[in-house]
Amino acid sequence: MCKFTRKEFFDGCKAISADSIDGICARFPSLLTEAKQEDKFKDLYQFTFQFGLDSEEGQRSLHQEIAIALWKLVFTQNNPSVLD
Repeated sequence: MCKFTRKEFFDGCKAISADSIDGICARFPSLLTEAKQEDKFKDLYQFTFQFGLDSEEGQRSLHQEIAIALWKLVFTQNNPSVLD
């Protein structure tokens, strides 16, 4: 629940061609631009939902506090009024 394995982290860094913290930070602007595409945003949203679930417990819905925290991460540019 809300954690990456070491392998997932390294695979993700490899996928975005980043080999350092500076490399990850340098990719943020292009990743934000990419996330504005409807299909990419849907992928991000679905990933974030799955990321928040406790799969070991078979959880199928998120607790309100977790959902709000993850929505605040996903909706950094166009915050829906429901988050207020």
